[in-house]
Amino acid sequence: MFRPRWRKVIRDLWLNRARTILVVLSVAVGVFSVGVIGTSRFVLSEQLNASYMATNPTAALLMTSTAFDKKMVESIRNMPEVAEAEGRRNVGVRLKLGENEWRSMQLNIIDDFDDIRVDKIYHEEGQWPPGKQEILVERGALGLTNAEIGDEVIIRAPNGKERVVRIVGTAHDLYAQMYTLSGFAYGYATFDVLEWLGEPRDFNDLRFTVAENSMDREHITIVAQDVQDKLEKGGVGIFFNMAMVPGQHPLNFIIEPMLAMLGVLGLLALILSAFLVINMISALLTQQRKQIGVMKAIGATASQLLVMYFVNVILLGVLSLVISVPLGMLGAQMFSEGMAGMLNFDIDNFYIPPPVLIAQIVVALFVPVVASTYPILMGVRVTVREAISDYGIGKAFGQSIIDRILIKLRFQFLTRPTIISLRFLAIIIMMLLFNLLAHIEHLILKKKC
Repeated sequence: MFRPRWRKVIRDLWLNRARTILVVLSVAVGVFSVGVIGTSRFVLSEQLNASYMATNPTAALLMTSTAFDKKMVESIRNMPEVAEAEGRRNVGVRLKLGENEWRSMQLNIIDDFDDIRVDKIYHEEGQWPPGKQEILVERGALGLTNAEIGDEVIIRAPNGKERVVRIVGTAHDLYAQMYTLSGFAYGYATFDVLEWLGEPRDFNDLRFTVAENSMDREHITIVAQDVQDKLEKGGVGIFFNMAMVPGQHPLNFIIEPMLAMLGVLGLLALILSAFLVINMISALLTQQRKQIGVMKAIGATASQLLVMYFVNVILLGVLSLVISVPLGMLGAQMFSEGMAGMLNFDIDNFYIPPPVLIAQIVVALFVPVVASTYPILMGVRVTVREAISDYGIGKAFGQSIIDRILIKLRFQFLTRPTIISLRFLAIIIMMLLFNLLAHIEHLILKKKC
């Protein structure tokens, strides 16, 4: 059997179950956010980088204003500082969706679909490679075409020619999402389709990787300038020259702000849970002030009382862990898969990183203990005389206007946990109003100046 003090701890949690549930859920929200944010950050970074590096991403991209041929690509590939080089042609066409309705499409012309060396794309569904009057569509952009695999669509070339082509399959291209997010369809075809559209059979897009220091952007920039000099000496005009950030997907800037926003929300949830723990423990100690006096009168020491109330708080953290860890894993999986779909890559291996699980345990146990330390220390210091002569929570609850209003409401229809929650909510609202008024005053003074 449990000792009387531990039976009292369990009894306190049960008798104050509304308050217990409120605190457990508030702590669980904070722990849940830690799990979602931490796991998503680990999984998304690892999986996105793995998928990105598997494509042999370009170190730098040069778009030219004049065309170049295969011989120029070979000469760039033979430069000692270049590891691989590939030429492509990008053609902006219009895709007919309906009567007088067109959508922009970037048609990427690839010389050899079975020998893509830089920024690799992969076969997803249907036929590979496309034929003479056929195109592939990036899997994330298929919905933008209002068509399915096997359908025929009309495309209009820059020279005004219109041709009927068949969509014979889909491809997976990590880079394509940069365009599909802007509403551009993204397609792939051979040079045969390009000639059929009346366009020249040459390149206007050069991408390459470096032989050394592939993670050094400064080195990549120098090599890119050397490549540009070689192209210009060959009579090729450069439209722009862009060195990529090594080892980082171009859309990485989307992930960081979203995780940062979730991090702020998680921090606010932790702060809220800390205040709720403080309020709960303060109310419990005030309610049990006479009990503390009686326990001291029959021999309980301050250290025994400290341990008892800290165990109460730790049990709240343990209960929050039981709720938040599995829900955090589920939330992280859903969020990660949603982000992966938006960024056009697949999550092959989902897991909970050990550092995140450790962080959840620390937060669930550490935050409530730290938050409750001061009220517990103050509560157990009460003397037997002070405890026995106390007249109840009405006097100790507070003397502010908010406290007096809430005490009156309590006797009407509100429970104590509701009172505590409303008190905290009122304080937060007042703080926000004061901040808003200060901000308005600052704007008025600034306008006057």
